[in-house]
Amino acid sequence: MKFPYGNSDFRSVILDKYYYCDRTDRIPRLEQEKYQLFLRPRRFGKSMLLSMLENYYDVAAKEQFGPLFGHLKIGKNPTRLRNSYFILKWDFSCIDASGSLKEIRQSLFNHVNGTIKRFVLKYAAYDLPPITINNEDALSSIQSLTSAVEMTGRPVFLLIDEYDNFANEVMMSVERSVDHYEALVKKEGILKTVFKNIKASASGSMFDRIFITGVSPVVMSDMTSGFNIGENVYLEPEYNDLCGFTEAEIHDIVEKMRSEISLISSESNKVHTSEPNKDYTCESSSEHTGEPNKVHTGELPAQKESLPSNKSLPSDESLPLVEEIVNIMRLYYDGYTFTRNGTIRV
Repeated sequence: MKFPYGNSDFRSVILDKYYYCDRTDRIPRLEQEKYQLFLRPRRFGKSMLLSMLENYYDVAAKEQFGPLFGHLKIGKNPTRLRNSYFILKWDFSCIDASGSLKEIRQSLFNHVNGTIKRFVLKYAAYDLPPITINNEDALSSIQSLTSAVEMTGRPVFLLIDEYDNFANEVMMSVERSVDHYEALVKKEGILKTVFKNIKASASGSMFDRIFITGVSPVVMSDMTSGFNIGENVYLEPEYNDLCGFTEAEIHDIVEKMRSEISLISSESNKVHTSEPNKDYTCESSSEHTGEPNKVHTGELPAQKESLPSNKSLPSDESLPLVEEIVNIMRLYYDGYTFTRNGTIRV
């Protein structure tokens, strides 16, 4: 068994047979709202979720649907919207928040323009009308893109990861004033203006669907009417384990790791590890237990290639070992766990 430590690319996780917890059965529910905001703490698997949605809805990934999703829950009963969108994806953690307001503005524009350039190259075979990239004003580039795709009749799914990342950095910086942060998100601040343009494009059906991730609702709240069309889904009980792992899944992971690591003898220090072609996909356990699921971070410790020769995992010690690991996670992620009734402290 191998874990995708630091890897949030759904395609490589599936094709390279990394461990993956299947949450694709939530896709039909997600399709009930068009514009959604989903919040979780850092390292909770939000980027992996966006990558999964990107591969599911991308028209350019249509031929890969079988290898990517055929063995997952949604592959057995896909929705009619699968592989039917152009995908535009922004990651606001890429924005440099260390400079002046003008420099932050340009960094944001550079990122947006870069994604539009990639969009043009990726969908060159779909007869897109020319899209003009304005290096000085990415808002103009966005308008050019939406005008072009409108001519094709195919909608755009906009994915925004870490929407509040650079704004939070500005807000928390000891070197910046409150005015610096407010200049980004209030009045005609650049972040608020970007979201106003997104809202206008959504109202015109050019951005048919929007899914946004972040860690806090503060920035979105401060933008007030900048983007007030989004549905806040992050506290809905059915999405509590949309990211992260349930305690039942953690138990299962540790048991599988223990059973796969077999010390043949303390003298030879031979180790049996994971089978390269084995499917390490787990299914969501939310429907299999009567107890409220506690969902912890989506990040698991890096896989160890071998164990020290003086260590062993006797079968009669496996249960205490599993419980010890789960208890460590309870302590470490205190306050970052969820049940069907909301956030709990464990």
